[in-house]
Amino acid sequence: MGDKDKKEEPEELDELNCGRALSLTRQFSGLTQQEVVDRVSISQGYLSALENGTKVPSLHSLQKLAKVYGCPVWQMLWLAEQGIDTFMGETE
Repeated sequence: MGDKDKKEEPEELDELNCGRALSLTRQFSGLTQQEVVDRVSISQGYLSALENGTKVPSLHSLQKLAKVYGCPVWQMLWLAEQGIDTFMGETE
């Protein structure tokens, strides 16, 4: 089997960058975690795990969060892909 026959695996989101992107987007929207939990009907523990990068959200969860945050899903994914440190101009 040649390289042409191999299927490309989809890239996975970096959990930490995804969590930081979700947290930053929530903060930019002016919402507390409790307000998001109440509007999206998820547990505070789950939202905290998402923002801390210990869990990666499903597409369905991203869609619900994006609606509450008033931004498109692609924007949160873009922030996660770029890395918040890069976006905020921070370097190591």
